[in-house]
Amino acid sequence: MSGRTLAGLVVLASILATHAAALKAAEMVIVTEKDGKKKVIGELVSADGDKVVVKPEDEENVELKWSDIQKVSNGLTQVVAAQRWKALNADKVCPTCHGDRVIACPKCGGTGKDAVAKALCKNCNGTGQAKCTVKSCVNGMCDCPGQCLKLSEGNWEFGQEDLRWRKFTYPGGWASWSERHLGQIIAYEDGKPVNKGVCPQCNGTTKIKCLLCTGSGKIVCPVCLGSKEVAAACAVCQNGKVTCPTCKGTGVKP
Repeated sequence: MSGRTLAGLVVLASILATHAAALKAAEMVIVTEKDGKKKVIGELVSADGDKVVVKPEDEENVELKWSDIQKVSNGLTQVVAAQRWKALNADKVCPTCHGDRVIACPKCGGTGKDAVAKALCKNCNGTGQAKCTVKSCVNGMCDCPGQCLKLSEGNWEFGQEDLRWRKFTYPGGWASWSERHLGQIIAYEDGKPVNKGVCPQCNGTTKIKCLLCTGSGKIVCPVCLGSKEVAAACAVCQNGKVTCPTCKGTGVKP
């Protein structure tokens, strides 16, 4: 095979690849808008980090901002669209922000926080403490983990003496204990429920000190770690990012 023929085949392969890519881009999609009701159906013309352009049949192109889009039927997302755009326009992409349009804030190093200035911790209102995160903890006390009678466990029904009663069944019958026996252990022996006396874990109170907050109801604030202060927001940027000074936020070479 001559060099000229080989070169021709390479060019042909490149043309075919370009044509295949074009065909792939010209796929039909359904773009569902934010409200989930309105949909735009048509040929996917283009997509980048800002918008999606669709051409419905016999109509003009329709531009939809990503902020107005709920989903695209082919799974395309704003992140993927932006990445594809940058890959296809590598020669145009801004060398500073690489097409992202923003760069890390030079003042805070991209943290979004001022390393010097401090602000009162909003999570704990400057106390350094937060409410205990154990779900059952109330003012530092939790339900006893033992098997004693507790109003928070089992089925209780109002009955004699206008008290709440809990029924324990067994083959051929049942027995019940009122709320006067809270904190006592009812266990089955020989198939029947028997009162075994006061629970040794809670001494009949049905409550024990929370193991996490040790009975205080408070824990060290997970945000400021007890320091009562957190780093203030950077006064220069938004979440650690600033507009690229080279492309002025366009993402392309000036």
